[in-house]
Amino acid sequence: MAKVWTIVAAVALVLLLVASVIVAVLENEEPFEAGTPEAAVQDFLRAVEEDEFETAYGLLSAELREECSAEQVFSVSFGYRHQFDQNRITLEQTSEVGGSTLVTVRVASFQRDGPFGSSENSFLQRYALRQAEGQWRFVEFPWPLFRCGQPKLAPEPP
Repeated sequence: MAKVWTIVAAVALVLLLVASVIVAVLENEEPFEAGTPEAAVQDFLRAVEEDEFETAYGLLSAELREECSAEQVFSVSFGYRHQFDQNRITLEQTSEVGGSTLVTVRVASFQRDGPFGSSENSFLQRYALRQAEGQWRFVEFPWPLFRCGQPKLAPEPP
């Protein structure tokens, strides 16, 4: 009898896993209202994911564009598209700090761990934007980009 309950529990677990994967895959992206900092972040991430480099580059502030050309920013040896595989990005919050608007998103990465499990890792990513000429522009190099094609180095401990 214990064997039957084990089989029933395993089948139920598999069905729950399949249902959660289907829900995650079918969840549609909700567009943000145009002209908002959240929409700028969404447009940027979509442009990078779809290799629309000029569109993504155009969302950087004039200062960042003066610092690095589009070729320098997008010529790193790895592609950006893999950054979005098996990921879900959700808005956490928007806040004002000084003259900038900070948009915080959660990047959740899903991995399957065999037939009966999966794991999720997530991190928060913050974007700093300001309005310039009526458009929201990034004032710091936004993830997953690096300054002029070079990875950001962690500061050395004091």
